[in-house]
Amino acid sequence: MIESLGQSIWNALDWALGLEAQKISFWQMALRAVVGYIVALAAIRLGNQQRFMGKYAAFDVIIGFIFAATIGRSLGGSEPFLSLLGVALVIVGMHRLFSALAFRFERFENLVKGSPQLLIKDGQLQEETMQKTSLSKNDIELALRLQEKLSQPSQIKLARLERSGDISVTPQDEQIPGEKSPQDNQANGESEKADSQNLENVG
Repeated sequence: MIESLGQSIWNALDWALGLEAQKISFWQMALRAVVGYIVALAAIRLGNQQRFMGKYAAFDVIIGFIFAATIGRSLGGSEPFLSLLGVALVIVGMHRLFSALAFRFERFENLVKGSPQLLIKDGQLQEETMQKTSLSKNDIELALRLQEKLSQPSQIKLARLERSGDISVTPQDEQIPGEKSPQDNQANGESEKADSQNLENVG
């Protein structure tokens, strides 16, 4: 029964993708491009490789590779020119669809593009994240030297591996947007104390 099921799956894939065919149809070429894109993206996301191509998101790089390969084949004359141009349009349309879904649904966006990973928090290296992202202490210290002219993680309040592959850094002495500094807290405390004393005097 398992053999029969496996053969049925193979036959379905062969019909859809033309795995053993010498010539494939336009729709088989288009479906191959779609499947190739999804498999490549899934492999990179499962491997947690946000630094796949430096500053470029894997989401965009993969579509660029497939698009370039398709256009290259159309120029070389190995496949029907109009069919390959049609496949290129299908690829662009799929990318637009994925982008629209990512814009509308945050979960889908995190699925295909990834989410920021915390590398340093309050001067402490996050070793679990470093292991997941294949970043060593030397890699992080290099990013600190290049971006903030700092050399030690202890000088950093927050450092994140962004979905683009860049490492963003917030030094210890820099205030995070939306977060109150100790000076602000002290000033607020003194203001509240003064208000309380004024109320007592009035009373």
